[in-house]
Amino acid sequence: MTKTILPGSSLRKNLTVSFLGIIFALIILEICCQIYTLYLDKQWEVIKADSSHYFKASKNFVLVYELANNFSLEKDNRRLCINRFGIRELENEITDKPKIALLGDSNVFGIGLSQEQTISSLLQQTIERTGANVKILNFGVPGYGLNELIEYLKIKDKIYEVDHVIYILNPNDFARRNSIYEGADAGLYRMYYQSLIKSPWFIRKAIYRMIKYSSFDDYHKLKASIKWYQWLFKGNKDAGLNQIKEMASYMNEKGSNFTVVLLPAGVAYNENGSYGLAEMYENIGDFLKANNINYINPTNKFRTNVEKYFDHTDHLTFEGNVLMVEILNRYLQDR
Repeated sequence: MTKTILPGSSLRKNLTVSFLGIIFALIILEICCQIYTLYLDKQWEVIKADSSHYFKASKNFVLVYELANNFSLEKDNRRLCINRFGIRELENEITDKPKIALLGDSNVFGIGLSQEQTISSLLQQTIERTGANVKILNFGVPGYGLNELIEYLKIKDKIYEVDHVIYILNPNDFARRNSIYEGADAGLYRMYYQSLIKSPWFIRKAIYRMIKYSSFDDYHKLKASIKWYQWLFKGNKDAGLNQIKEMASYMNEKGSNFTVVLLPAGVAYNENGSYGLAEMYENIGDFLKANNINYINPTNKFRTNVEKYFDHTDHLTFEGNVLMVEILNRYLQDR
Protein backbone atom coordinates (compact mmCIF):
# COMPACT_ATOMS: atom_id res chain seq x y z
CA MET A 1 0.00 0.00 0.00
CA THR A 2 1.38 3.43 -0.97
CA LYS A 3 1.71 5.83 1.93
CA THR A 4 0.17 9.23 1.29
CA ILE A 5 2.12 12.29 2.49
CA LEU A 6 -0.16 15.23 3.22
CA PRO A 7 0.94 18.62 1.82
CA GLY A 8 0.79 20.27 5.26
CA SER A 9 3.00 17.61 6.78
CA SER A 10 5.61 18.06 4.04
CA LEU A 11 5.62 21.83 4.53
CA ARG A 12 6.10 21.50 8.29
CA LYS A 13 8.97 19.09 7.72
CA ASN A 14 10.68 21.49 5.29
CA LEU A 15 10.22 24.42 7.64
CA THR A 16 11.63 22.40 10.54
CA VAL A 17 14.67 21.36 8.52
CA SER A 18 15.20 24.98 7.37
CA PHE A 19 14.83 26.28 10.91
CA LEU A 20 17.30 23.76 12.30
CA GLY A 21 19.69 24.59 9.46
CA ILE A 22 19.56 28.28 10.31
CA ILE A 23 20.11 27.57 14.02
CA PHE A 24 23.07 25.34 13.20
CA ALA A 25 24.57 27.99 10.91
CA LEU A 26 24.20 30.66 13.60
CA ILE A 27 25.87 28.41 16.15
CA ILE A 28 28.79 27.80 13.80
CA LEU A 29 29.03 31.54 13.13
CA GLU A 30 29.06 32.31 16.85
CA ILE A 31 31.76 29.70 17.49
CA CYS A 32 33.92 31.22 14.74
CA CYS A 33 33.39 34.71 16.16
CA GLN A 34 34.29 33.53 19.66
CA ILE A 35 37.51 31.97 18.36
CA TYR A 36 38.47 35.08 16.39
CA THR A 37 37.74 37.26 19.44
CA LEU A 38 40.27 35.22 21.43
CA TYR A 39 42.82 36.16 18.77
CA LEU A 40 41.81 39.83 19.03
CA ASP A 41 42.02 39.68 22.82
CA LYS A 42 45.66 38.66 22.64
CA GLN A 43 46.43 41.54 20.30
CA TRP A 44 44.55 44.01 22.51
CA GLU A 45 46.34 42.86 25.65
CA VAL A 46 49.66 43.52 23.94
CA ILE A 47 48.48 47.00 22.95
CA LYS A 48 47.22 47.80 26.45
CA ALA A 49 50.48 46.64 27.99
CA ASP A 50 52.55 48.86 25.70
CA SER A 51 54.15 51.84 27.45
CA SER A 52 52.83 54.19 24.76
CA HIS A 53 49.17 53.22 25.33
CA TYR A 54 47.52 56.21 27.02
CA PHE A 55 44.08 54.77 27.78
CA LYS A 56 42.69 52.82 30.71
CA ALA A 57 39.44 51.12 31.68
CA SER A 58 36.85 53.48 33.14
CA LYS A 59 34.61 52.79 36.13
CA ASN A 60 31.94 54.81 34.37
CA PHE A 61 29.73 52.38 32.41
CA VAL A 62 28.93 55.06 29.79
CA LEU A 63 32.55 55.91 29.01
CA VAL A 64 34.01 52.36 29.37
CA TYR A 65 37.51 53.71 28.68
CA GLU A 66 39.19 57.04 29.38
CA LEU A 67 42.59 58.74 29.27
CA ALA A 68 45.20 57.41 31.69
CA ASN A 69 45.94 59.84 34.53
CA ASN A 70 49.47 61.18 35.10
CA PHE A 71 50.73 59.95 31.75
CA SER A 72 53.63 61.38 29.79
CA LEU A 73 55.36 60.22 26.64
CA GLU A 74 57.92 61.58 24.21
CA LYS A 75 58.22 59.71 20.92
CA ASP A 76 59.27 60.70 17.39
CA ASN A 77 59.79 64.30 18.55
CA ARG A 78 56.18 64.46 19.77
CA ARG A 79 55.14 65.04 23.37
CA LEU A 80 52.04 63.77 25.11
CA CYS A 81 51.07 64.74 28.63
CA ILE A 82 47.88 63.81 30.48
CA ASN A 83 47.45 65.40 33.91
CA ARG A 84 46.14 63.93 37.15
CA PHE A 85 42.56 64.79 36.20
CA GLY A 86 42.75 62.79 32.97
CA ILE A 87 42.84 65.53 30.33
CA ARG A 88 45.61 66.39 27.86
CA GLU A 89 47.12 69.17 29.89
CA LEU A 90 50.55 69.97 31.38
CA GLU A 91 49.27 71.64 34.55
CA ASN A 92 47.87 69.68 37.47
CA GLU A 93 46.59 72.67 39.40
CA ILE A 94 43.21 74.28 38.77
CA THR A 95 43.50 77.99 38.05
CA ASP A 96 41.15 80.77 39.16
CA LYS A 97 41.22 82.23 35.63
CA PRO A 98 38.11 82.02 33.45
CA LYS A 99 38.21 78.64 31.72
CA ILE A 100 37.28 77.68 28.17
CA ALA A 101 37.09 73.95 27.46
CA LEU A 102 37.40 72.55 23.94
CA LEU A 103 35.21 69.45 23.82
CA GLY A 104 35.44 66.75 21.16
CA ASP A 105 37.09 63.60 19.88
CA SER A 106 40.56 62.83 18.50
CA ASN A 107 40.72 66.12 16.57
CA VAL A 108 40.45 68.11 19.79
CA PHE A 109 42.75 65.68 21.61
CA GLY A 110 45.29 66.12 18.81
CA ILE A 111 46.01 62.52 17.92
CA GLY A 112 49.34 62.17 16.13
CA LEU A 113 50.36 65.71 17.11
CA SER A 114 52.68 66.97 19.80
CA GLN A 115 51.35 68.72 22.92
CA GLU A 116 52.23 72.20 21.65
CA GLN A 117 50.51 71.52 18.29
CA THR A 118 47.04 70.79 19.67
CA ILE A 119 44.19 73.24 19.13
CA SER A 120 44.04 73.97 22.87
CA SER A 121 47.77 74.74 23.18
CA LEU A 122 47.83 76.89 20.04
CA LEU A 123 44.72 78.79 21.14
CA GLN A 124 46.23 79.35 24.60
CA GLN A 125 49.35 80.85 23.01
CA THR A 126 47.27 83.04 20.68
CA ILE A 127 45.00 84.34 23.42
CA GLU A 128 47.92 85.11 25.72
CA ARG A 129 49.41 87.34 23.01
CA THR A 130 46.23 89.43 23.12
CA GLY A 131 46.63 89.92 26.85
CA ALA A 132 43.50 87.96 27.77
CA ASN A 133 43.65 86.18 31.15
CA VAL A 134 41.96 82.91 30.14
CA LYS A 135 42.81 79.23 30.51
CA ILE A 136 42.11 76.88 27.58
CA LEU A 137 41.43 73.24 28.49
CA ASN A 138 41.56 70.18 26.25
CA PHE A 139 38.42 68.06 26.80
CA GLY A 140 39.14 65.82 23.82
CA VAL A 141 39.14 62.00 23.92
CA PRO A 142 39.74 59.86 20.81
CA GLY A 143 36.75 57.76 19.83
CA TYR A 144 34.09 59.39 21.99
CA GLY A 145 30.74 60.04 20.30
CA LEU A 146 27.91 62.27 21.48
CA ASN A 147 26.69 59.76 24.05
CA GLU A 148 30.11 59.66 25.74
CA LEU A 149 30.96 63.33 25.26
CA ILE A 150 27.99 64.62 27.23
CA GLU A 151 28.86 62.29 30.11
CA TYR A 152 32.53 63.25 29.92
CA LEU A 153 31.67 66.96 29.91
CA LYS A 154 29.66 66.69 33.12
CA ILE A 155 32.43 64.71 34.86
CA LYS A 156 35.24 67.10 33.95
CA ASP A 157 33.15 70.22 34.52
CA LYS A 158 32.62 69.18 38.14
CA ILE A 159 36.40 69.34 38.49
CA TYR A 160 37.16 72.47 36.47
CA GLU A 161 33.90 74.50 36.65
CA VAL A 162 34.24 75.72 33.07
CA ASP A 163 32.94 79.13 31.97
CA HIS A 164 32.60 78.34 28.28
CA VAL A 165 32.49 75.06 26.37
CA ILE A 166 33.31 75.03 22.67
CA TYR A 167 32.21 71.73 21.23
CA ILE A 168 34.06 70.93 18.00
CA LEU A 169 31.56 68.58 16.41
CA ASN A 170 33.08 65.95 14.13
CA PRO A 171 30.33 64.50 11.87
CA ASN A 172 31.33 61.01 13.00
CA ASP A 173 30.26 61.95 16.55
CA PHE A 174 26.84 60.60 15.55
CA ALA A 175 28.28 57.07 15.75
CA ARG A 176 26.55 54.85 18.34
CA ARG A 177 27.93 51.97 20.35
CA ASN A 178 26.13 48.61 20.33
CA SER A 179 24.49 49.32 16.99
CA ILE A 180 25.37 49.08 13.31
CA TYR A 181 26.70 52.63 13.70
CA GLU A 182 29.49 51.57 16.07
CA GLY A 183 33.11 51.95 15.07
CA ALA A 184 34.32 55.56 15.09
CA ASP A 185 36.55 54.71 18.06
CA ALA A 186 38.66 52.36 15.89
CA GLY A 187 37.99 49.40 18.21
CA LEU A 188 38.90 51.09 21.52
CA TYR A 189 35.46 50.44 22.98
CA ARG A 190 35.65 46.69 22.25
CA MET A 191 39.18 46.60 23.60
CA TYR A 192 37.70 47.41 27.01
CA TYR A 193 34.22 45.93 26.72
CA GLN A 194 32.84 42.83 25.01
CA SER A 195 29.39 41.31 25.00
CA LEU A 196 28.89 37.64 25.81
CA ILE A 197 27.53 36.86 22.34
CA LYS A 198 29.98 37.97 19.66
CA SER A 199 28.31 37.32 16.29
CA PRO A 200 25.93 40.35 16.33
CA TRP A 201 28.97 42.59 16.82
CA PHE A 202 30.79 41.06 13.85
CA ILE A 203 27.71 41.31 11.63
CA ARG A 204 27.18 44.95 12.55
CA LYS A 205 30.87 45.64 12.01
CA ALA A 206 30.73 44.13 8.51
CA ILE A 207 27.78 46.38 7.60
CA TYR A 208 29.55 49.39 9.08
CA ARG A 209 32.72 48.84 7.07
CA MET A 210 30.87 48.25 3.80
CA ILE A 211 29.24 51.65 4.18
CA LYS A 212 32.26 53.52 5.52
CA TYR A 213 34.74 52.59 2.78
CA SER A 214 34.01 53.09 -0.90
CA SER A 215 36.68 50.62 -2.01
CA PHE A 216 39.16 48.05 -0.74
CA ASP A 217 41.91 50.62 -1.20
CA ASP A 218 40.01 53.14 0.93
CA TYR A 219 39.69 50.51 3.66
CA HIS A 220 43.46 50.09 3.86
CA LYS A 221 43.94 53.86 3.82
CA LEU A 222 41.16 54.31 6.42
CA LYS A 223 39.59 56.86 4.08
CA ALA A 224 35.93 57.38 4.93
CA SER A 225 33.17 58.09 2.42
CA ILE A 226 30.62 60.90 2.29
CA LYS A 227 27.90 58.25 2.31
CA TRP A 228 29.18 57.01 5.68
CA TYR A 229 28.87 60.42 7.35
CA GLN A 230 25.37 60.83 5.93
CA TRP A 231 24.42 57.34 7.11
CA LEU A 232 25.62 58.00 10.66
CA PHE A 233 23.70 61.26 10.81
CA LYS A 234 20.48 59.87 9.32
CA GLY A 235 20.47 56.91 11.70
CA ASN A 236 21.13 58.93 14.86
CA LYS A 237 19.94 62.42 14.00
CA ASP A 238 17.25 62.88 16.65
CA ALA A 239 19.19 61.30 19.51
CA GLY A 240 22.41 63.14 18.61
CA LEU A 241 20.88 66.57 18.18
CA ASN A 242 18.98 66.23 21.44
CA GLN A 243 22.24 65.38 23.21
CA ILE A 244 23.79 68.58 21.85
CA LYS A 245 20.76 70.41 23.18
CA GLU A 246 21.28 68.71 26.55
CA MET A 247 24.91 69.90 26.59
CA ALA A 248 23.79 73.47 25.92
CA SER A 249 21.09 73.28 28.60
CA TYR A 250 23.56 71.91 31.12
CA MET A 251 25.95 74.80 30.52
CA ASN A 252 23.21 77.45 30.41
CA GLU A 253 21.70 76.26 33.69
CA LYS A 254 25.01 76.89 35.45
CA GLY A 255 25.36 80.31 33.82
CA SER A 256 28.10 79.30 31.38
CA ASN A 257 28.41 79.63 27.61
CA PHE A 258 28.18 76.89 25.00
CA THR A 259 29.21 77.03 21.35
CA VAL A 260 29.23 74.38 18.62
CA VAL A 261 31.82 74.37 15.83
CA LEU A 262 30.85 72.24 12.81
CA LEU A 263 34.17 70.64 11.91
CA PRO A 264 34.30 69.88 8.17
CA ALA A 265 35.20 66.46 6.79
CA GLY A 266 38.02 66.67 4.27
CA VAL A 267 36.61 63.87 2.11
CA ALA A 268 33.38 65.86 1.61
CA TYR A 269 35.02 68.61 -0.46
CA ASN A 270 34.39 68.02 -4.14
CA GLU A 271 36.64 69.07 -7.02
CA ASN A 272 34.09 71.66 -8.16
CA GLY A 273 34.40 73.44 -4.81
CA SER A 274 31.10 72.25 -3.36
CA TYR A 275 30.75 70.56 0.03
CA GLY A 276 29.09 67.15 -0.04
CA LEU A 277 27.73 67.39 3.50
CA ALA A 278 26.27 70.89 3.07
CA GLU A 279 22.67 69.72 3.50
CA MET A 280 23.56 67.77 6.64
CA TYR A 281 25.37 70.79 8.13
CA GLU A 282 22.43 72.99 7.21
CA ASN A 283 20.11 70.63 9.10
CA ILE A 284 22.34 70.77 12.16
CA GLY A 285 22.58 74.55 11.90
CA ASP A 286 18.79 74.91 11.66
CA PHE A 287 18.40 72.82 14.81
CA LEU A 288 20.98 74.87 16.69
CA LYS A 289 19.39 78.16 15.62
CA ALA A 290 15.94 76.92 16.60
CA ASN A 291 17.28 76.13 20.07
CA ASN A 292 19.28 79.35 20.43
CA ILE A 293 22.61 77.56 20.47
CA ASN A 294 25.59 79.55 19.18
CA TYR A 295 27.50 77.82 16.42
CA ILE A 296 30.19 78.31 13.78
CA ASN A 297 30.21 76.68 10.37
CA PRO A 298 33.73 77.18 8.95
CA THR A 299 33.43 74.89 5.91
CA ASN A 300 34.28 77.73 3.52
CA LYS A 301 37.50 78.50 5.43
CA PHE A 302 38.88 74.98 4.97
CA ARG A 303 37.90 74.85 1.30
CA THR A 304 40.98 76.80 0.19
CA ASN A 305 43.49 73.96 0.67
CA VAL A 306 41.86 70.69 1.76
CA GLU A 307 44.97 68.53 1.35
CA LYS A 308 46.92 70.90 3.57
CA TYR A 309 44.35 70.98 6.37
CA PHE A 310 43.29 67.31 6.55
CA ASP A 311 45.15 64.03 6.48
CA HIS A 312 43.80 60.92 4.68
CA THR A 313 41.80 59.88 7.78
CA ASP A 314 40.01 63.27 7.95
CA HIS A 315 41.95 64.37 11.02
CA LEU A 316 43.16 67.95 11.13
CA THR A 317 46.84 68.41 10.38
CA PHE A 318 48.97 70.93 12.26
CA GLU A 319 48.10 73.50 9.57
CA GLY A 320 44.44 72.60 10.02
CA ASN A 321 44.76 73.22 13.74
CA VAL A 322 46.35 76.60 13.06
CA LEU A 323 43.40 77.58 10.87
CA MET A 324 40.91 76.33 13.48
CA VAL A 325 42.66 78.45 16.11
CA GLU A 326 42.38 81.52 13.88
CA ILE A 327 38.64 80.88 13.55
CA LEU A 328 38.16 80.32 17.28
CA ASN A 329 40.26 83.32 18.29
CA ARG A 330 38.32 85.61 15.95
CA TYR A 331 35.05 84.29 17.36
CA LEU A 332 36.16 84.82 20.97
CA GLN A 333 37.50 88.31 20.21
CA ASP A 334 34.18 89.26 18.61
CA ARG A 335 32.37 88.08 21.73
